[in-house]
Amino acid sequence: MDPNNHPRIKEAATHSDLIVIGQVIRSTSAFTERAGFIFTDSEVLIERVIAQSAEDKSRGPLAANSEITVTSPGGIMSVEGHRVSAFLANEVALRANGRYILFLKFLPESNSYKRVDLQGFDISEPTPQQLRRGMPNPLSGLTSAAMLNAIESSVSLSSHSPWKSP
Repeated sequence: MDPNNHPRIKEAATHSDLIVIGQVIRSTSAFTERAGFIFTDSEVLIERVIAQSAEDKSRGPLAANSEITVTSPGGIMSVEGHRVSAFLANEVALRANGRYILFLKFLPESNSYKRVDLQGFDISEPTPQQLRRGMPNPLSGLTSAAMLNAIESSVSLSSHSPWKSP
């Protein structure tokens, strides 16, 4: 399959408001409102905006060196001197100082973003890793640069992309 026109990447792009390359600069975990689960807010310093939907741009265009908050299910906390952790089974958590390609959906109630279907790639190492375990990596074997080119090509070829005019 042509990595530069990959249906899974185009599908993730279709449901995204924002696709960025960024680095996690800090994370904070907390309980949900009813204390039933832990979530983590990660502050992500944007290195590059790959695509931003027209709707997302209406909230304000983002550029390199902007910070956004990415909310993820799960995390690690200290509660009454005990370490408590909770994570979804197949999710790879964002790490401090990690560098990522993220497919994001805006959450107006918290003015933050969440990963679209836990999509994204860890590009901290020479070989990029998918942020979701147990699913085939549509771009396996590519370098970070080749992966970025494949994502950009797939996004630009997506006829239903929210940032592409009909």
